[in-house]
Amino acid sequence: MQPDYLGVDGGRLAMAFASGCVATFAFTAAIGGFIWQLIGKSREYRIKDLRADLVAEKERCAEMERRLVDRIQQLETLLIFETAGNVRQGAQLAITEIRREVEARVRSAAQEKDGVTE
Repeated sequence: MQPDYLGVDGGRLAMAFASGCVATFAFTAAIGGFIWQLIGKSREYRIKDLRADLVAEKERCAEMERRLVDRIQQLETLLIFETAGNVRQGAQLAITEIRREVEARVRSAAQEKDGVTE
């Protein structure tokens, strides 16, 4: 006897296929949820590590910037002492002008930073 796929046997076959699909989906959803929890935890740990690295890098850069500013001031002082007369006055004026420009840039960068974080 041949199965009647358009009749009762077809309905049974469709139900068997549907139940298999539901069971497979439930199984993969459970496994996927478990794997996602593991990946999520490792991702959170990685984010924490990157934030700690960022803080350390900012501190390192700030320290380097302080050392460079100190060195620049030392070199400017040496330049002023090594020059004579009108050249000294010109050097002092140029140094003062450069410092004002740098301070203006620092202030504008700080204002932009404050504007972005708010």
